[in-house]
Amino acid sequence: MNLIPDGILPLALIGGGMAVIWLSVEALTGIKGGLHSLVHRLLSFGVVDGNPRRTQLARYEGVFELLAGILMVIAGFARMGV
Repeated sequence: MNLIPDGILPLALIGGGMAVIWLSVEALTGIKGGLHSLVHRLLSFGVVDGNPRRTQLARYEGVFELLAGILMVIAGFARMGV
């Protein structure tokens, strides 16, 4: 007795492959955004609006965005089962 219809398995495999590709692209986009933000924040050594404290906070924000991007990549690979 065949419990799985003939057309379902190929569709499931295609859908799973598309999900893996989507997760990889999403994860890599996250790390790229984090790196871009970090570089942008760290290269802006000037004072933001005449307030040195805001410049320092902007650098910390870039570091946290980078860490978020790295965690996104790890989560993407974990979802793929790597």
